[in-house]
Amino acid sequence: MVRDLNTIAPLITMFFLITYMMVNLVVLIEQKMDMISFRPTFPVPKIVPIIGTVGCLFTMFVINPVFGLVALGIVIASYFYLTNRTLKVPYGDMRSGLFVSLAEWAAKKVSLLPENNERAWKANLFVPVRSARELRGNFSLIRNLVYPKGSIKLVGINGSKDMGEMRDSLMNLSHAFSKENVYTRWSIINSDNFKEAVLNSLQTLQGTFFKPNILFLRLPHHTNEDDEILSIIQEARAGQIGVHLYAEDRVAQLGRSASVNVWIRERTPNWDLSMDLGNVDLALLTAYKLKVNWKAEMRVITVVEESEVENAYSYIENLLDIARLKDAIPHVEIGTFEEALSTAPQADVDLFGIPDDPDLNILRSYVELTKSACVFVADSGRENILA
Repeated sequence: MVRDLNTIAPLITMFFLITYMMVNLVVLIEQKMDMISFRPTFPVPKIVPIIGTVGCLFTMFVINPVFGLVALGIVIASYFYLTNRTLKVPYGDMRSGLFVSLAEWAAKKVSLLPENNERAWKANLFVPVRSARELRGNFSLIRNLVYPKGSIKLVGINGSKDMGEMRDSLMNLSHAFSKENVYTRWSIINSDNFKEAVLNSLQTLQGTFFKPNILFLRLPHHTNEDDEILSIIQEARAGQIGVHLYAEDRVAQLGRSASVNVWIRERTPNWDLSMDLGNVDLALLTAYKLKVNWKAEMRVITVVEESEVENAYSYIENLLDIARLKDAIPHVEIGTFEEALSTAPQADVDLFGIPDDPDLNILRSYVELTKSACVFVADSGRENILA
């Protein structure tokens, strides 16, 4: 159209140079990763693809820097377009080998570092599933507990039920979590002993790279499984795994998902703030996740005698300041704990610490007293809201 082919010759040259550069780059990467599929029929010294890659890139910008940037932009745009097409190839592509090798390298490096990295903490939930119907009811809460960087491990405890039905249900729910951009994996265990299946799964998964750090349990309305649940919580705590025990409000469900209360124990007579907050860290981290994902209001509540109100407010405000929870609201109730449950500001979810020797019937009563869903939380000892 411009009647001068020499005008566009540099642009065409760019794509040839990019092709040569990518061939050299692929050879270099596959050599470095020692991929078993890299079996050239003639030896290629490592210096050759390095020179080829750098030389092509340098030549592109020597010929025409503008056309070089345009060509690279077109190639990158084409790459993302083809990636979104999710085209299937018989043997996979170089990306799969590259990412697997990078993941293996990262996993080996992480395994040599100290295990307690509180600054990089994220919620990795282990969710034992008796019934897919129950899991569907907990879907929204579980999703918001881990989104966006956490993960979910679904383990179906099948018992004598049809395995095909459980498999299809878990597969569909796992796909639904993945569509919500939550990393999810699932498996099924054939066992009639729920407690044994849960504890064996937890012990096995502690050896994996993406090991769960929170056990998510649902507190049933009946008491038939109380001994089993208490035993599982005790074993999880002993194994330094956090616990979320979810008590559903059958009337309000999760309400408007617009407010979260965190209840912390009063500190009389010592209101000094220290790195050891007791069984509070996971509850605060959980509340913060819900606050962000729901765009909700967050309150931190304690109950004291009238003479300790000023100390309590000072302590909570100091805690929120150091924990960088600037938008959270401190709130102090006066009187007994049971009275405060009914008179405190209404929330859609209330979070409480699990006592060392919990009475599950008392925990169930909190749902009626607060008129909201409740999540009872036990720290693993590996999280810190002040980090």
